[in-house]
Amino acid sequence: MDILKPEIRKAELNHIDEIMKVLADARTFQRSQGFCQWEDGYPDVATVTTDILSGNARIFVDNEEILGYCLLAIGDESYDALGDIWHTRGEYGVIHRLALSSKSRGKKLTSHIFPMIEEEYRRMGITVIRVDTGDSNRIMQHILLRQGYHPLGLHTFTWGPRLAFEKQL
Repeated sequence: MDILKPEIRKAELNHIDEIMKVLADARTFQRSQGFCQWEDGYPDVATVTTDILSGNARIFVDNEEILGYCLLAIGDESYDALGDIWHTRGEYGVIHRLALSSKSRGKKLTSHIFPMIEEEYRRMGITVIRVDTGDSNRIMQHILLRQGYHPLGLHTFTWGPRLAFEKQL
């Protein structure tokens, strides 16, 4: 197994082609695991461009190769609509569109990237992180539990039913 030493960087517009490859890998992996959390074509170039222009899109890089992507949102109306399920109040971050390339599979990349994501949020002054995943996405559920995220049950978001998780930093 190769040893990864990834770093987190702000995504830039010139990264879009590589990010789209990572997202395609993630969709393919989802289907190989028997579920479809992201429909074909989502996230698309327009979504990734908007993410990057927000200043909150991040890439995970090892030896100058992009191995992962995510959006570190601040708040989310769909999460706010769920109201009382959350354990904490106030400003919070949301991890959206977390995707890893096929080259990172089996290399425990998530054990490196979650602490980096959490540190990015701390730098922003955010001390609570929320995330959701599909009921069939057992791998992400396992990762979130291993990283100390607390499960809050199955809830209906605007994008469909998802398991909600929260972590106070």
